[in-house]
Amino acid sequence: MNYPMRLLFVVALGACLCPAMLAQVTPQSRQAEAEYGSRVEDATPLPTGEADRTPAAVRKARARRFNSGSRFRPPVENPSGLLGGVVVEYGPLEALPFRAGWSAVLGTTINRQSYLSEDEGRIYTEYSLTVQETFFSPTVNISPGSEITVLTYGGAVRLQNGRVLQFFARPNKHLRLGERAVLFLQYDPKLQAFFVNKVWRLKDGSAVDEGERDTMFTGWDEYRFLSEVRQRAARALQDRSSNPQARGDNTWGDRK
Repeated sequence: MNYPMRLLFVVALGACLCPAMLAQVTPQSRQAEAEYGSRVEDATPLPTGEADRTPAAVRKARARRFNSGSRFRPPVENPSGLLGGVVVEYGPLEALPFRAGWSAVLGTTINRQSYLSEDEGRIYTEYSLTVQETFFSPTVNISPGSEITVLTYGGAVRLQNGRVLQFFARPNKHLRLGERAVLFLQYDPKLQAFFVNKVWRLKDGSAVDEGERDTMFTGWDEYRFLSEVRQRAARALQDRSSNPQARGDNTWGDRK
Protein backbone atom coordinates (compact mmCIF):
# COMPACT_ATOMS: atom_id res chain seq x y z
CA MET A 1 0.00 0.00 0.00
CA ASN A 2 1.16 3.52 -0.76
CA TYR A 3 -0.12 5.39 2.25
CA PRO A 4 0.20 9.19 2.37
CA MET A 5 3.69 10.34 3.27
CA ARG A 6 2.56 11.98 6.48
CA LEU A 7 4.32 11.80 9.83
CA LEU A 8 2.15 10.16 12.46
CA PHE A 9 2.74 10.53 16.17
CA VAL A 10 0.94 11.02 19.46
CA VAL A 11 1.19 14.02 21.74
CA ALA A 12 0.00 14.11 25.31
CA LEU A 13 -3.13 16.05 26.15
CA GLY A 14 -2.05 18.78 28.52
CA ALA A 15 -3.98 21.11 30.76
CA CYS A 16 -6.24 22.08 27.90
CA LEU A 17 -8.33 18.98 28.61
CA CYS A 18 -10.07 18.31 31.85
CA PRO A 19 -8.88 14.99 33.40
CA ALA A 20 -12.42 14.24 34.55
CA MET A 21 -14.08 15.10 31.28
CA LEU A 22 -15.94 11.79 31.22
CA ALA A 23 -17.61 12.52 34.52
CA GLN A 24 -18.57 16.06 33.53
CA VAL A 25 -18.71 17.72 30.12
CA THR A 26 -16.69 20.93 30.56
CA PRO A 27 -16.03 23.96 28.35
CA GLN A 28 -12.47 22.64 27.90
CA SER A 29 -13.68 19.26 26.72
CA ARG A 30 -16.20 20.91 24.40
CA GLN A 31 -13.39 22.98 22.87
CA ALA A 32 -11.32 19.83 22.28
CA GLU A 33 -14.31 18.00 20.83
CA ALA A 34 -15.01 20.88 18.45
CA GLU A 35 -11.43 20.73 17.18
CA TYR A 36 -10.99 16.96 17.00
CA GLY A 37 -14.55 15.85 16.25
CA SER A 38 -15.05 13.08 18.85
CA ARG A 39 -17.91 13.87 21.25
CA VAL A 40 -18.93 12.07 24.44
CA GLU A 41 -22.54 11.87 23.26
CA ASP A 42 -21.36 10.14 20.06
CA ALA A 43 -19.92 7.22 22.05
CA THR A 44 -21.03 3.82 20.78
CA PRO A 45 -21.15 0.62 22.87
CA LEU A 46 -18.47 -1.90 21.93
CA PRO A 47 -20.16 -4.62 19.88
CA THR A 48 -19.60 -8.17 21.04
CA GLY A 49 -20.17 -11.57 19.49
CA GLU A 50 -22.80 -11.67 16.79
CA ALA A 51 -23.40 -7.92 17.10
CA ASP A 52 -20.20 -7.40 15.09
CA ARG A 53 -20.94 -8.64 11.56
CA THR A 54 -17.41 -8.03 10.28
CA PRO A 55 -15.50 -11.29 9.68
CA ALA A 56 -13.22 -12.05 12.61
CA ALA A 57 -10.03 -11.98 10.52
CA VAL A 58 -10.92 -8.57 9.06
CA ARG A 59 -11.85 -7.17 12.47
CA LYS A 60 -8.52 -8.35 13.87
CA ALA A 61 -6.61 -6.79 10.97
CA ARG A 62 -8.40 -3.47 11.40
CA ALA A 63 -7.82 -3.41 15.15
CA ARG A 64 -4.13 -4.20 14.64
CA ARG A 65 -3.78 -1.47 11.99
CA PHE A 66 -4.68 1.18 14.58
CA ASN A 67 -2.39 -0.08 17.35
CA SER A 68 -0.46 2.56 19.28
CA GLY A 69 2.92 1.01 18.44
CA SER A 70 4.02 1.60 22.01
CA ARG A 71 5.02 -0.90 24.67
CA PHE A 72 2.80 0.98 27.07
CA ARG A 73 -0.66 -0.55 27.07
CA PRO A 74 -3.14 1.68 28.87
CA PRO A 75 -5.89 -0.30 30.58
CA VAL A 76 -9.43 -0.12 29.24
CA GLU A 77 -10.46 1.24 32.64
CA ASN A 78 -8.34 4.35 32.06
CA PRO A 79 -9.19 6.72 34.96
CA SER A 80 -9.04 9.83 32.77
CA GLY A 81 -11.12 8.37 29.98
CA LEU A 82 -8.47 9.46 27.47
CA LEU A 83 -6.34 6.98 25.56
CA GLY A 84 -2.81 8.23 24.92
CA GLY A 85 -3.51 11.67 23.53
CA VAL A 86 -3.95 12.96 20.01
CA VAL A 87 -2.89 11.37 16.74
CA VAL A 88 -1.45 14.15 14.60
CA GLU A 89 -0.96 13.70 10.87
CA TYR A 90 1.51 16.25 9.51
CA GLY A 91 1.88 17.31 5.91
CA PRO A 92 -1.34 19.06 4.79
CA LEU A 93 -2.78 17.74 1.57
CA GLU A 94 -3.73 19.64 -1.53
CA ALA A 95 -7.23 21.10 -1.57
CA LEU A 96 -8.40 18.37 -3.99
CA PRO A 97 -5.83 15.55 -3.85
CA PHE A 98 -6.49 13.29 -6.85
CA ARG A 99 -3.61 10.91 -6.16
CA ALA A 100 -2.51 7.59 -7.58
CA GLY A 101 -4.48 4.77 -5.98
CA TRP A 102 -6.97 7.11 -4.32
CA SER A 103 -10.69 7.61 -4.87
CA ALA A 104 -12.94 10.66 -4.57
CA VAL A 105 -16.66 10.34 -3.87
CA LEU A 106 -19.67 12.25 -2.65
CA GLY A 107 -21.34 10.28 0.13
CA THR A 108 -23.79 10.40 3.02
CA THR A 109 -22.98 8.89 6.42
CA ILE A 110 -25.58 6.32 7.43
CA ASN A 111 -23.89 4.51 10.32
CA ARG A 112 -21.02 4.99 12.79
CA GLN A 113 -19.28 2.59 15.19
CA SER A 114 -16.11 3.09 17.23
CA TYR A 115 -13.74 0.31 18.33
CA LEU A 116 -10.66 -0.17 20.49
CA SER A 117 -7.42 -1.03 18.73
CA GLU A 118 -5.94 -4.46 19.35
CA ASP A 119 -3.60 -3.14 22.07
CA GLU A 120 -6.43 -1.02 23.54
CA GLY A 121 -4.23 2.07 23.24
CA ARG A 122 -6.27 3.84 20.59
CA ILE A 123 -9.78 4.13 19.23
CA TYR A 124 -10.78 4.07 15.59
CA THR A 125 -14.16 4.66 13.99
CA GLU A 126 -15.87 2.88 11.12
CA TYR A 127 -18.46 4.68 9.04
CA SER A 128 -20.91 3.29 6.52
CA LEU A 129 -21.51 5.65 3.63
CA THR A 130 -23.95 5.59 0.76
CA VAL A 131 -22.14 6.81 -2.36
CA GLN A 132 -24.07 9.43 -4.31
CA GLU A 133 -21.43 10.18 -6.93
CA THR A 134 -18.00 8.81 -7.83
CA PHE A 135 -15.69 11.51 -9.14
CA PHE A 136 -12.43 9.60 -9.36
CA SER A 137 -11.66 5.96 -8.66
CA PRO A 138 -9.39 4.51 -11.38
CA THR A 139 -8.21 1.51 -9.35
CA VAL A 140 -11.28 0.58 -7.25
CA ASN A 141 -14.84 0.09 -8.50
CA ILE A 142 -17.21 2.33 -6.49
CA SER A 143 -20.67 2.47 -7.97
CA PRO A 144 -23.13 5.27 -7.16
CA GLY A 145 -25.73 3.90 -4.79
CA SER A 146 -23.33 1.41 -3.23
CA GLU A 147 -22.43 1.30 0.46
CA ILE A 148 -18.78 1.52 1.52
CA THR A 149 -16.91 1.31 4.84
CA VAL A 150 -14.45 4.06 5.72
CA LEU A 151 -12.05 4.27 8.68
CA THR A 152 -10.61 7.13 10.70
CA TYR A 153 -8.44 7.53 13.78
CA GLY A 154 -10.23 8.66 16.92
CA GLY A 155 -13.67 8.21 18.39
CA ALA A 156 -15.50 7.42 21.61
CA VAL A 157 -16.64 4.07 23.01
CA ARG A 158 -19.02 3.33 25.87
CA LEU A 159 -18.06 0.46 28.14
CA GLN A 160 -20.54 -1.95 29.75
CA ASN A 161 -20.29 -0.01 33.03
CA GLY A 162 -21.40 3.16 31.26
CA ARG A 163 -18.00 4.88 31.22
CA VAL A 164 -16.81 6.51 28.03
CA LEU A 165 -13.30 6.39 26.57
CA GLN A 166 -12.19 8.95 23.99
CA PHE A 167 -9.29 9.28 21.59
CA PHE A 168 -8.75 12.40 19.51
CA ALA A 169 -7.24 12.74 16.05
CA ARG A 170 -6.13 15.73 13.99
CA PRO A 171 -7.05 16.78 11.38
CA ASN A 172 -10.70 16.23 12.20
CA LYS A 173 -12.10 13.63 9.77
CA HIS A 174 -15.05 12.53 11.86
CA LEU A 175 -18.41 12.35 10.11
CA ARG A 176 -21.83 13.03 11.55
CA LEU A 177 -24.77 10.77 10.81
CA GLY A 178 -26.66 12.12 7.81
CA GLU A 179 -23.77 14.36 6.83
CA ARG A 180 -22.91 14.74 3.14
CA ALA A 181 -19.28 15.16 2.21
CA VAL A 182 -16.74 14.87 -0.58
CA LEU A 183 -14.15 12.37 0.61
CA PHE A 184 -10.73 11.45 -0.74
CA LEU A 185 -10.19 7.82 0.15
CA GLN A 186 -7.59 5.05 -0.08
CA TYR A 187 -8.62 1.41 -0.20
CA ASP A 188 -6.96 -1.37 1.80
CA PRO A 189 -8.06 -4.79 0.49
CA LYS A 190 -6.84 -6.56 3.61
CA LEU A 191 -9.12 -4.40 5.76
CA GLN A 192 -11.91 -4.37 3.17
CA ALA A 193 -12.34 -0.66 3.85
CA PHE A 194 -11.19 2.80 2.85
CA PHE A 195 -9.02 5.21 4.85
CA VAL A 196 -10.24 8.80 4.90
CA ASN A 197 -7.47 11.14 3.75
CA LYS A 198 -9.38 14.38 3.18
CA VAL A 199 -12.93 15.58 3.86
CA TRP A 200 -14.86 18.49 2.39
CA ARG A 201 -18.16 18.75 4.25
CA LEU A 202 -21.27 20.15 2.61
CA LYS A 203 -22.98 22.25 5.26
CA ASP A 204 -25.83 24.68 4.74
CA GLY A 205 -25.23 24.63 1.00
CA SER A 206 -21.51 25.43 1.21
CA ALA A 207 -18.19 23.55 1.21
CA VAL A 208 -16.24 23.48 4.49
CA ASP A 209 -12.92 21.89 5.44
CA GLU A 210 -13.00 21.52 9.23
CA GLY A 211 -9.95 19.25 9.31
CA GLU A 212 -6.97 21.01 7.75
CA ARG A 213 -8.75 24.39 7.70
CA ASP A 214 -8.15 24.57 3.95
CA THR A 215 -9.49 27.91 2.71
CA MET A 216 -9.15 27.42 -1.04
CA PHE A 217 -12.78 26.41 -1.55
CA THR A 218 -14.24 27.18 1.88
CA GLY A 219 -17.47 29.09 1.53
CA TRP A 220 -18.04 28.12 -2.09
CA ASP A 221 -21.65 27.22 -2.68
CA GLU A 222 -22.27 23.50 -3.15
CA TYR A 223 -23.09 23.66 -6.85
CA ARG A 224 -19.94 25.62 -7.71
CA PHE A 225 -17.75 23.42 -5.52
CA LEU A 226 -19.05 20.13 -6.92
CA SER A 227 -18.63 21.49 -10.46
CA GLU A 228 -14.98 22.26 -9.67
CA VAL A 229 -14.47 18.77 -8.24
CA ARG A 230 -15.93 17.18 -11.37
CA GLN A 231 -13.76 19.30 -13.66
CA ARG A 232 -10.58 18.51 -11.75
CA ALA A 233 -11.48 14.83 -11.57
CA ALA A 234 -11.89 14.75 -15.36
CA ARG A 235 -8.49 16.41 -15.81
CA ALA A 236 -6.97 13.98 -13.31
CA LEU A 237 -8.24 11.01 -15.30
CA GLN A 238 -6.74 12.53 -18.46
CA ASP A 239 -3.43 13.10 -16.70
CA ARG A 240 -3.45 9.54 -15.40
CA SER A 241 -4.02 8.10 -18.87
CA SER A 242 -0.92 9.95 -20.09
CA ASN A 243 1.17 8.98 -17.04
CA PRO A 244 -0.12 5.60 -15.76
CA GLN A 245 3.10 4.79 -13.86
CA ALA A 246 2.94 7.85 -11.57
CA ARG A 247 4.02 7.38 -7.97
CA GLY A 248 1.53 7.26 -5.11
CA ASP A 249 2.25 10.85 -4.00
CA ASN A 250 1.64 12.25 -7.49
CA THR A 251 -1.39 14.53 -7.69
CA TRP A 252 -3.29 14.94 -10.93
CA GLY A 253 -5.78 17.51 -12.14
CA ASP A 254 -4.21 20.62 -10.56
CA ARG A 255 -3.51 22.36 -13.84
CA LYS A 256 -5.85 25.23 -14.67
